[in-house]
Amino acid sequence: MITQEKIAEVKKMLKRGVPDGEIRNELLSEGYTEEDIRVAFVPHKSEMGSWYLIFGIIVSLITLGQLAMNHILGSIIPFLCSGGLWYAYYKQLQEKSNQ
Repeated sequence: MITQEKIAEVKKMLKRGVPDGEIRNELLSEGYTEEDIRVAFVPHKSEMGSWYLIFGIIVSLITLGQLAMNHILGSIIPFLCSGGLWYAYYKQLQEKSNQ
């Protein structure tokens, strides 16, 4: 079982630029199992929901501007992009509520 202090030490080593393979080999030589090592190397998951929301609003406004100027063909790509951003924002909210 790996301790929280050891996990903090691993994170500090990663921040200092020590290669993760080197850290893994060191942990294996200290007697930690692969499962313990996986716990120490949990990937960082970034929160992108606010960015999806902001850019979804911006691209939606661009789409409305294109439609207001009767550029229907010019509004197709921004419409699809804004739809993708809104979908990504919705999925991010779903993941957050499931946690």
